[in-house]
Amino acid sequence: MWPSGGRVCEGHDSSKALSVVPLEEESSYVDEGDAMHECGFCHALLWFNERVKKGPHRGRLLFSLCCSQGKVMLPPDSLPPSYLHDLYFNRELLECKQFLSNIWSYNNMFSFTSMGGRMRVFSGSGPFSYVLSSQNYY
Repeated sequence: MWPSGGRVCEGHDSSKALSVVPLEEESSYVDEGDAMHECGFCHALLWFNERVKKGPHRGRLLFSLCCSQGKVMLPPDSLPPSYLHDLYFNRELLECKQFLSNIWSYNNMFSFTSMGGRMRVFSGSGPFSYVLSSQNYY
């Protein structure tokens, strides 16, 4: 018997226990489209719903998530070292082709190699575990 308000997940193996996704979760997804509104201060692209004033607007939209309305100024992007530039853009190099075909794996490998924050370690009769709290960074 199906639980009310659910559906079987796609790719379900009928020999195993049923996997059910509630319909509420499926319909709660909202596609905001592309970020098409540019911050007037830092030129970051943001979504309409990220504006500061949520009421009717006249003229320019104000955003605060990116640069706090011009209070945060980042230096312009610098050029990468020539070796990294070639890895990305010199399609004739064998290393470039290999790098681009494996870049997702490289990113995953380094994404959480060093992680910090306020950490509490729990030890005792159960499995080792820890909790990160406060501002976490990696």
